[in-house]
Amino acid sequence: MKKILFGTLAVLLIFTNGCQKERGCKDPIAINYNSAADESDESCVYSDTVYIKDTLRISCHKDSISKKIHVDSPLNYSYEDRKCLGYWLDELQYARETSVWDRLFMVAVFDKKTLEPWHSQEHGDFGHLNYNKHLPGINGYNFYFKNYTQTGIENLISFVQKIPDGNYVLFYSFKGNNCQYMLNSSPVSMQYEAMYNEIGANVDSLKNYPAILPYILLFKKGDPKSVEEMFYKEGLTKGKVLCLETTIKNY
Repeated sequence: MKKILFGTLAVLLIFTNGCQKERGCKDPIAINYNSAADESDESCVYSDTVYIKDTLRISCHKDSISKKIHVDSPLNYSYEDRKCLGYWLDELQYARETSVWDRLFMVAVFDKKTLEPWHSQEHGDFGHLNYNKHLPGINGYNFYFKNYTQTGIENLISFVQKIPDGNYVLFYSFKGNNCQYMLNSSPVSMQYEAMYNEIGANVDSLKNYPAILPYILLFKKGDPKSVEEMFYKEGLTKGKVLCLETTIKNY
C-alpha cells in the first residue's frame, strides 16, 4: 500500500510541476528581461538609457518623456527674417513664420503628460487672432495675441489663467515684445504685471526692455522656478535671431 501511495504522489508532483507557468519580466527593453517568461511578475527593472522612438526622446522608464525645444524670434521682420520665426520639438518644426502681420506674442502650450503642443483650433476661442483661421504648418500650434493693445493683453492674461497647472507655456514675440509700455502706462498694467509675477518672469527687466526687441519666455504653469527667459543683447546673440534651446520633461 505504501508503494502505491508514494507512486501516486510522485506522479502528481511531476504533473503539477509540468503545468506551472514561468513568471518574470516580459518587457524586452528591461535589463532583466526573461524571454522564457509566460507571465509577468511586474519585476522589470529599467536603465536610464535614452532611445529614440517616433521623434520623442523617451527614457526607458516608460512614463517619462523629455523633448528638446528650440525657439527662434528674429530681430528684424523682412520676409527672409520671418523664415527664422518658429519653434521645433526634437528637430520637428511645429510652427513657422506668421499668418498675421502684426505685433504679437505667439503662445504655445505643451501638454504636461505627452508634451504634445495644443492645437489652436481644438481648445476653444480664447480671443486669439488665428482662431478659425487655420493655416497648416504655420499657425496650427500657436495662439496669436496682440501684445500692444488692451484687448490683446486681456485675452492673453485670461488664456494663461485657464491653462491647467503643470503644462508648459511658451511666449515668443513677433515685431517686438512691447512690454515696456504695456507694463508701465497701459490700463492693464497692474493685471499684466501680476500675470508675469505669478509666472516668475523678470518684471523689472521687462519694464525697461526696449519694445522693438524680441523676447522669449518658457515656463511650467504653477512653477515659478521653472522660468527660462531670453532677452536680446547686442553682441551676445548670434546673428539677428534670439534663440532659446532647452529640454522640457513630463511628470
